[in-house]
This record gives sequence, C-alpha cells and structure tokens, in this order.
Amino acid sequence: MLKKSTSVASPLLRLIPRISKVALGAENFVPWEHIKQTWRLLDQLKKDGYQIVAVEQTKTSISYTKFKPAWPTAFVFGSETKGLSPEILKRCDQAIEIPMCGRKESLNVS
Repeated sequence: MLKKSTSVASPLLRLIPRISKVALGAENFVPWEHIKQTWRLLDQLKKDGYQIVAVEQTKTSISYTKFKPAWPTAFVFGSETKGLSPEILKRCDQAIEIPMCGRKESLNVS
C-alpha cells in the first residue's frame, strides 16, 4: 500500500529513524506506508484480486526469470536478517527468488 504523502518531518520517521537512515532520502520521493500487521494487508489484497508473491529463497521458490506475473500483483519482501515469517509465506500464492552472489544471501530493499 502506498502512503499518500510523507516527509522527513513525518511522526513515523521520528519514531523509526532507521527508515530514514537506510532509505537515504528515497522516503521523500517514493510513496510508502508502514503496516504493523502485514497479514491483514495481504488478506485484503487477496480479496481485492491480487496475486501475492513472496520474494524469498524457499524450497519451492522459482527464479524471477521464470516468473509469469498475473495482474495485479503484490510483491512481499522480508527483512534482511529474518526474511518472511511462515505466517506471511503461507498467505503468498507463489515465491520467487533473486539469485545472490557471494557469501551473503540478503537483499537490501531500501
């Protein structure tokens, strides 16, 4: 879900300064919204006809190059350290992965 407007002075940014730090200013130009209960949003998006796709390395994930999206599609990204929880993964219609080179297998979404 996209936030209608945001600015550096936003109360959320003051409460969560990490967002501002890792976004490097992008939070001022890219619409965004912080959702506390992701599962509720995913359930609503499914009701609205969205295909829910986890971007995560799982046992059943496929390469992003083989992915055929349906419209509309919502992509779900987890945190760098923990990824997506099992509760969120079970709500996804499919999982795709982006290959990682090197020793680290994390993607910085910011």
